Amino acid sequence: MGIYRQTDKVFIYCISDGEFVKVGMSKNIENRLKQLQTSSARELFVTLLIPCACPAQAIMRERQIHKSARKHNVRGEWFNEAVMENKYLIRYKNRGDR
Repeated sequence: MGIYRQTDKVFIYCISDGEFVKVGMSKNIENRLKQLQTSSARELFVTLLIPCACPAQAIMRERQIHKSARKHNVRGEWFNEAVMENKYLIRYKNRGDR
C-alpha cells in the first residue's frame, strides 16, 4: 500500500483486462495503471474510480468490497469480471464517482 498521510486523497480503483478486474487503492491511478501494465500481456484499463477523503476511508471501503466480492475472487486482489456487479461497486458506479 505504501505510506499515506491522513490528509492524502486516495482512490479505490477497478482496473480490468476485459476478463479479470483488480480492485485496489492508490493515490496516483496513472502510475498504478502503468505498474500493472508492465506485468500484463493484455491491455489494462480503468473501469471505476471511487474517490476517498483519506487513506482510512479507502482502506475501509476496499476491505468492504473485497469481503463482499470474495465469491468472485480469482487470486489476491484480482476478481472475475462479475465483480463489477458487486452491490458496493454498483452503488459507486450509480453515484457517478468515476
